[in-house]
Amino acid sequence: MPDPVTIMMASFAAVRAGVAGAKSLHELGKDMGSLFSAIDDIKAEAKGAKKTGGSNAMQKFIALKQAEDTEASIKAIVLSSRGEAAWKQLKQMRAAEKQDAIQGRYAEVKRKNQIINAIGWAVSICITGGGGYLMYLFAMHYR
Repeated sequence: MPDPVTIMMASFAAVRAGVAGAKSLHELGKDMGSLFSAIDDIKAEAKGAKKTGGSNAMQKFIALKQAEDTEASIKAIVLSSRGEAAWKQLKQMRAAEKQDAIQGRYAEVKRKNQIINAIGWAVSICITGGGGYLMYLFAMHYR
């Protein structure tokens, strides 16, 4: 899978070409989505580098600065074409999308834990029932 910087640069080029070609924002939605996703991935990697002190911290720093510059360029494009209200709305939509993704992952993990818990209960009931039955057979045999 290509790294987030490559995705970000390709998406930004597509968005810039679309804006220059006077495409509607609806037509640019897929490119904008992959662009912001790549920016968020780069920021998350850079945040992880700060915690771990990774060996390639300079590469992550450069990628982070490219992501910030690209985000500033997109902000300028949106502000010039749609105004401040559109930028605020876009930021709110991105935040809501991130929150939905987090909640989706949480629900997935919760469901997985419920299944594991149910399997554990079923196994423990089978073991307890089987042990009780074997104790009954043993008691009947040596009575």
